[in-house]
Order: sequence, then structure tokens, then C-alpha cells
Amino acid sequence: MPERITEALIRHITADGARRMIADSEVRGFYLRVGTAGDAKYLYRYRLDGQQYTYTIGGPEALTAAQARAEARKLAGMVARGENPAKLKRMRREAATFKELAQDYLEIAQGKRSFRDDVSKIERVLLPAFGKRKVAEINTGDIRGLLARLRRDGLKNSTVNRYRALVSAMFTLAVEHEWIEKNPVARVETFQENNKRDRWLTPEQLATLMVALDAEPANAANCIQMMYFTGQRRGDVMSMRWQDVDIVNRRWRIPRPKSGVSHTIPLNDGAVAILERQRSFRHVGNDHVFPGQKEGSPIRTVQQAWDRAKQRIGLVDFHLHDLRHTFASHAIAKQVDLYTLSKLLGHSDARMTQRYSHLADDALSRASSAAISAVWPSQKEE
Repeated sequence: MPERITEALIRHITADGARRMIADSEVRGFYLRVGTAGDAKYLYRYRLDGQQYTYTIGGPEALTAAQARAEARKLAGMVARGENPAKLKRMRREAATFKELAQDYLEIAQGKRSFRDDVSKIERVLLPAFGKRKVAEINTGDIRGLLARLRRDGLKNSTVNRYRALVSAMFTLAVEHEWIEKNPVARVETFQENNKRDRWLTPEQLATLMVALDAEPANAANCIQMMYFTGQRRGDVMSMRWQDVDIVNRRWRIPRPKSGVSHTIPLNDGAVAILERQRSFRHVGNDHVFPGQKEGSPIRTVQQAWDRAKQRIGLVDFHLHDLRHTFASHAIAKQVDLYTLSKLLGHSDARMTQRYSHLADDALSRASSAAISAVWPSQKEE
């Protein structure tokens, strides 16, 4: 007996070990298929040229009953015009390339904090490797081979794991599109990571680096220097917008699109000086503090300027992210407590700041020794 498929009906579905089909009383051919475990899918069933077809619309986890019903109506319209939705879907699945998957993924990933890194990984590595291949043809062995090559090229395990996570997210989307049945990355192992890099520069080394950066293009050099002066992540600094900056009150509000909670930090003299220098790059149509060549876009990369500056002063094994560690270590040396440091760095979990606890202990020891230096000669400051 047909009944109207609603959210309330779906909420009351239980796993009773029986498969069943619930026909919608409003749209002919629209069904809810319930599996033995209580899992459900929206379907549209129709006949065309004497043959029966079943089109899977999606699941309640992704679509409301109203949305699925609207899709069923759209499919019914296609059938009325003599089009075959199931056949078109199969042709699309068989023809879909990895490049098309990448385009679809980037459309829905724009709010991610890692969006710029995702774009870079896709354009520099994934498209050259898989771009022209059919999505359905790429298998687990292909993914393993790509990750193994990245490791041979010298990438750290943590970076290779980020590539794995990105590819997995893309193929999860392909599963949702029903281009493939299973994610080929699911059986690809992750690599053991050791992300703790206690690498930072002394004040003297940092001053030398800043001078070396002055010889680079101003937009890129200022962007790199801002990473140190604020202690913020590369992606946040590169996508910094004037609308989020309050120079008068010396504040920068850093949006967090994924969590919906912004993070505001004070701007010190160094950061304000850079903003003043960047005013010359400001123009109508681009609100980014560090604008890119493309209209309305942020700076695309600072890597070349960074590499040249490091080479100029012989600095090795020092990454852009280490500027953030340098900021933290210098703050600790100036008696900044770990709680305050966690707020400056925007750590959502205070445990992330604990990596600097040994530096805080050293700073406290020096402060304690300095306090008694007047009466205890051996403790006099050098």
C-alpha cells in the first residue's frame, strides 16, 4: 500500500532483518528501499521501451525526503521526454575522468582551511598522474604506487599521508556520485608520522633571514615576514583580507569557515609595518592583503622567494612552518606563558602548545636565577 515518504517515516525505520520497498503515494515510481540492517535508499523505478529500470537517487543521510521526491519528479520528466536516466548515468560513470572528479571536488571544498593546499596538490601531482584516466579504472595499486613515488621523491610521511587523505576524500565523492562502488584508497595504508620538529632560529639568524628576504619581490617577502610577526599558519597569512584587519585597533580576525568560529589576534609593530607597506598593492577588485596575479585572488605561492632567501644565507632544513615555531620559542623566551601562547597561535587544543613546555621551564629557570643574582654571585646574568 503506497504511503507518503516523509522524514518521520524514515526516523521510525528499524532493522528487522527484512528487505522491503515503500512506494510513495505522491510521485509514481518513487520508492524507499529498506535493507535488512535498516539502511535506506531513495529509488526511482520506470519503464522505457519495454524495459524496467531502477535509478538510485541517494540516501536519507544526504537528501531529505522532499529533496529526493523533487529529484524523482525531475527523472519522471526525463522519461516522459524519452530520455533514459539510468543509461545516461551509466554512460557518465563509465566516461568520468579524474580531472572531472577534481573539478567537482574543488567546487565543494572551497570552505576548507586546506583548500589552497588541496588545489596545489591536485594541480602539481594528482592531475599529472591521473588526470586523463577514467575514475573507474584507478585502483588501489595505482594509489599505492603514487604514494610510494612521493616518498622516493623525498616527501615526509606526514605529507604523503596528507596526499592519501585528499585522494580518499575525492574518491569518497566519486562513490557518492555512484561513479564507483568502493573507495580504492580504503585499503591503502597510512605511513607512520613523526611531525614534531623542534626547529627555530635564534634572533640573530632571524635578523639575517629578514635582510635576505628584503632582496625578494616585496609582495612575497612581506607575506613571509608576516608569518613570523603573527605566528600564524601559512594558509591563513596568504589568504589574509583587508576586511578582516583593523589597523587602528591593531587586530586581525582570522575566519574559520569550517568551524564557523573566528580567531582574533593582536597585531604587533612588525605586522602593522608590513600592512602599511602592503597598502601600495591594494586595488579595487582584490581584498587580499597579499594579492595574486589573477584578479580577486590571493598570492599563489611564496616558495621561490623563500628558497632563494634561504640559499642566499646558507639556511638548510628550515621550512616556512618553522617560522611559527620560531615565533613561539621567542615568545616563551620573553616569559609568555603557555596559555597566552596557545591563544596567540590559535590552538583549539591546549595540548598542542605543550610541545613548547620545556622551553617555558628553561625560561623560568633563567628568570629564577636572575632574581637572586644580586645576592648570589654565581647566578649573575652573563
